[in-house]
Amino acid sequence: MTVYELSNNLALREAVPEDNRACYQLFVEALDESELPNSSAKYDLEVERYVNELITGENHLVLLLVDLEDRPVGILIGSIIDMPVFTYTFVSEIVWYIRPEGRSGRAPFRMLEALEWWGTAKGCVYCKVGILSSYTRKMTKRLHKIYRKKGYYPLDTSYFKELT
Repeated sequence: MTVYELSNNLALREAVPEDNRACYQLFVEALDESELPNSSAKYDLEVERYVNELITGENHLVLLLVDLEDRPVGILIGSIIDMPVFTYTFVSEIVWYIRPEGRSGRAPFRMLEALEWWGTAKGCVYCKVGILSSYTRKMTKRLHKIYRKKGYYPLDTSYFKELT
C-alpha cells in the first residue's frame, strides 16, 4: 500500500478491503452533508456492498485521507466512465468528502491531483468533478475559483425530479 505523506499531519493512501467500514461511514457522512433527496435510503447493506465493490474494482479508485493514527478523515471515490457517445474515456469524481479536521492545507488539492494522475494512468482524457447545489453560495464560489485555477471549466448543470 502506497502512502503519501501530506502536511498538517495527514497522509493519503488507497483504501484496502479492511477499510470498508470506514469508507462506508465517510460515504454516509458525505451523503448527509450533501442533502440529496431520499438520503434515508443510504443506511443499508447494499450501500456497504457497493462501497466494497468500489474498493476492489479495477475501474474505481478509493482514496483515504488519514491522520497520524491512520484514522480516515476524508474520502475521494473516482470511477472511469466509458460512454459510447463519446470517443474518449474520462474519470469522474463520485464522492469527495473531507471531515472538518482535514479540510485545511493542501490535502484537498493533493486528493484531486491523485485522482487526475490515476485517471491519466488508466488512459482517461478528461477528469470530471462537481459542485452540489446544496453548498452555500460562498462555498460554491470558492470551489468554482479553485476548479478554474486547476484548469477545469463548467460543462453542465444537473436537475433532479422525484418520479412517483
